[in-house]
This record gives sequence, structure tokens and C-alpha cells, in this order.
Amino acid sequence: MKQQPACRPPAATWYNFWTGDRIAGGQRIHTATPLERIPLFARGGSILRLGPEIEFTEQRPADPIELRVYRGADAAFDLYEDEGDNYNYENGSRAITPIRWNEATKSLTIGARSGQFPGMLQHRTFRIVWVGKDHGIGEEPVASIDQIIECADQTVSVSR
Repeated sequence: MKQQPACRPPAATWYNFWTGDRIAGGQRIHTATPLERIPLFARGGSILRLGPEIEFTEQRPADPIELRVYRGADAAFDLYEDEGDNYNYENGSRAITPIRWNEATKSLTIGARSGQFPGMLQHRTFRIVWVGKDHGIGEEPVASIDQIIECADQTVSVSR
């Protein structure tokens, strides 16, 4: 297997998606590039959302959700949900859940969900994975979860 040099933009930290290796940014590295697996790196300060495989929008529920936290900087995103099969979201039929990682306090906060739509889950399960060497890697859901958060419409925080 041939190794090709890869250069990432300057940043505090990058993670190899396939191994969990933590790499300092702004440097040139050599990494394995087999045909069946492209080199993929996640920036420290990212949250990757993975859910169960679904083939069509009516196939419910999209639960649990795995949140992979790549530490190294603050991260934030809003989990957006709607019915998935119509335009009712244009009239406010949707839900948004804010999710935030605070690097200074080493805490992940899942905020209270705002909005609603017919058929939405009233209770959500988040499987939290703190990505590291050989942990929280690859494209399949992780068998060894670090924390599980069960929540409805309230704010919940967990610390690393």
C-alpha cells in the first residue's frame, strides 16, 4: 500500500477518522491510502452525528443518535428534524436541538429542543463517544459507548 503525503490547513488538532490518532495541524504527514479507504481527517472541535441506516424518510425512528466528539476546540451544531416527506417545514413544522461542546469545561450540552412536527420522537437517545486512539473510529456505530443521554425537551450536560 502506497503512502501519499497529505497536508492539512493549520489548526490546533486533527483526528484520523479511521484510527483516532490525534495529529497537530499545519504539518505535512504521510498516511496510508488503500483503494478501499480514502484518507479522512476530522478537525478537533467537531461533533459528528451518526444515526441508524435508513432507506427512506418514513422508516422511523432515527434513534439512537451517536455523537462523536473530536476534542481540541469548541464545537456547535443544531440537530434539525422535520417530517421529511413534505413542505410543512416552511410553515414551522420542524424541531431544532442545539448541541455544544465546551473545550474549556470539557462538557457537552444538549439543549432543549424547540419546535415540533407530527410524528416526531418525544424522547431521544444520544450515545456519546469521546474520539481517541482506536476509539470512536470508522464508519460503523461504536460498540463501546462512553455515555448515554436520554432526554426529552430539557437541557442536559455531561462532562468528559
